[in-house]
Amino acid sequence: MAWDNAVITNAGVALLKQLFPGQAPHWDGAAGGTGTVSPASLMAQTSLKDQKQLFPIVGSTDVTNGKKVNIQITNKGLASGYPMQQVGIWAHAGSEPSVLFAILQDNTGFPIPSTTDLPDFAMNFYAIIDFSNVAEFSVTVDPSALVTLGTMNAAITAAVATKQDCITALGLLKNDGIGNVSAAQAGVDYGYPLKSGAGDPTSSTVGKVGEHYLNTTTGKEFVCIKVAGNVYTWKLVGTDDASDIAYLNSAMPSVTNVKAALDAHEVDLANKVNREPVAWTDIPLINGATASNPSRYRKAYGLVHLQGWIVASLSVDAFILPIGYRPNQTITALLDAASNSTQNVPLALARIGADGTFRFIAASDPTLFAERGASITCSFSVAP
Repeated sequence: MAWDNAVITNAGVALLKQLFPGQAPHWDGAAGGTGTVSPASLMAQTSLKDQKQLFPIVGSTDVTNGKKVNIQITNKGLASGYPMQQVGIWAHAGSEPSVLFAILQDNTGFPIPSTTDLPDFAMNFYAIIDFSNVAEFSVTVDPSALVTLGTMNAAITAAVATKQDCITALGLLKNDGIGNVSAAQAGVDYGYPLKSGAGDPTSSTVGKVGEHYLNTTTGKEFVCIKVAGNVYTWKLVGTDDASDIAYLNSAMPSVTNVKAALDAHEVDLANKVNREPVAWTDIPLINGATASNPSRYRKAYGLVHLQGWIVASLSVDAFILPIGYRPNQTITALLDAASNSTQNVPLALARIGADGTFRFIAASDPTLFAERGASITCSFSVAP
């Protein structure tokens, strides 16, 4: 799967030439299809040979003399699988219509399975388009696109980088509108008078519904929430102590506040995470599968690790993992496969079932895969 034939189309060249100073082109999306045309005809293409799917573009970054475009390939809604031999990238500028900006072609292609054969198939396809990166491209991310854990964590880190880590103020609090909280000032942020005393209010402490009371000894604040005759109900507000916040859970009747609940969950989490690794165990292969080097498995800290290289048939179970070493649900893994001098990215796609079965379901070079096999090295989580 070399994708040797890749060009900016005539329409893409024309789009770049017609840009006004300061005008930014916009990535609209991508598509995948089957079939090929002669390399000499690629630049004249305005559509794919046989388009099968539309894909979202989830990112674009500058590289030397060009742009690196991240295309998310899935099989969402795909009734029949196909060999993806062409990938097209569409773009527009201003109010002009979208055009096929660039096209990539590979004679062999990559097998895209149907949703029936492999639910939730997804992979990232990166295309580097070689032209001056002085012009800025903009991208609108399709809301149906998936996001990796790493991308989500990076976005969360950037969003909270300037936010306040914790609340340290006592009494009434105020929000500055951008995520920071500080103590409110009497007479500035709220009006006088404020009831106060050296102790907490009681049912006989006179007040009106909505009226506040400050314990000057502890700095804790209360609000009157109910008046019934001469009986007054006060509720704690603005606390800095988790032991003051009520916690109700029928499964934990002895735990009455948030601090105790957090402590209990911390112990439970430590028991689940801090598990010693178990020793490696050789994998018993089935259905004629053979191992080129030691193939084994083990579990450590909630993850199952597979290791080794095997030769096995496509779409046939190569081995079955025992109970306790199986994924919570069926997963797929993109693994290294045998290569030769003409292949840039030799890959094999494996399916690991919730029933423990492991089988290869696709390979970028089936012939070479049948002769030399592929890696099984990967890791996945299991139920506690």
